[in-house]
Formats: sequence, structure tokens, C-alpha cells
Amino acid sequence: TLDSWRQVLTDSGVLHALLSSIVVSGGATILVLVIGVPAAYSLARFEFPMASRDITLWFLSQRVLPPAIVLVPFYLMMVYFGLIDTWTGLIISYSTFSLAFAVVIMRDVFRDVSKEVEEAAKVEGATAWQIFLLIALPLSIDGIIVTAINVFAFGWNEALFASAFTSRHAQTLASFI
Repeated sequence: TLDSWRQVLTDSGVLHALLSSIVVSGGATILVLVIGVPAAYSLARFEFPMASRDITLWFLSQRVLPPAIVLVPFYLMMVYFGLIDTWTGLIISYSTFSLAFAVVIMRDVFRDVSKEVEEAAKVEGATAWQIFLLIALPLSIDGIIVTAINVFAFGWNEALFASAFTSRHAQTLASFI
């Protein structure tokens, strides 16, 4: 029977945790894409004093860092800024760990975009921002969608930060159960 589902879905705590999970995962996804996609494009297209390969290696090293290592420093920063038990605090902490993943994935996606199309636009007088917004983004929309789905899934399944940083108001479904 569906009695168990009815009992769970009528519990106000579960519905609030579900709403928190949607808001926090969605907010982290948007923040990661807004910061990570331009960063990945710049790593794929521009030259830096430090080799792009070295910067990418730094991003990869951030991805393999276990979240438990930074739990106490993050907690202290959340207390200092008054972000304990808030959606904003969880969005920032989730974004911190998902950003490296998004930059590495999107950098490879932007490297697959034809440079000839961008050079043709540059010859026609397009600025770097126009090339990014009108050419590179539409040609890499599939990579952006895949990255967004992965970042959202990471936020949805993350329970460590949600358990440590929330008590009631911003508790997500992963930490509620």
C-alpha cells in the first residue's frame, strides 16, 4: 500500500527538508555556473603567466580534498558570519566544493569549441564578452547542462555540511533522514 508514502509526505518536517534541498541544491548550481563557466572559458582560451595546465591541476586537487578536512574551519567561518542554519551558508559551502568540478569539466568543453568561429567573430569586431556570450555559450550548452545536473546531484546528496551547519530551519532531506 501507499500508506507509508502518505505518512511521509504529510509530515511538515519532511516537506520543509525537501524544500530546503531544492533551494540549496538549485542555489549552489546557479552560483557554481555563474562563477565556474566564465572561469573555465578563460582557462580554455586565454594565456596566463602560470600555465593553464598548472591552474587546472590546482582545481583538480581541490576536487579530491575530503570535505571532512575543512569542516571545522567552515563551521567557524559560518558562525563568524552568522550563516549557521541558513540556506545561504549551505549554498556557499556546497558551491565551494562543486566549483572545482565545474571548472575542470567546462574547460574541456570549451576547448572542444572551434576557435575558428571565435576568430571569425573577432575579425568582425566582436568583443571577448560577445564571443563568450553569443558564440561559446550556445555551442557548449550540452556541457553546461551536464555540469548543472552533476552539481545539483552533489548538492542534493551532500549530508555532511547539512548535518553540521543546520539544526532545523535549513535542514535538507539528506540530513533529515
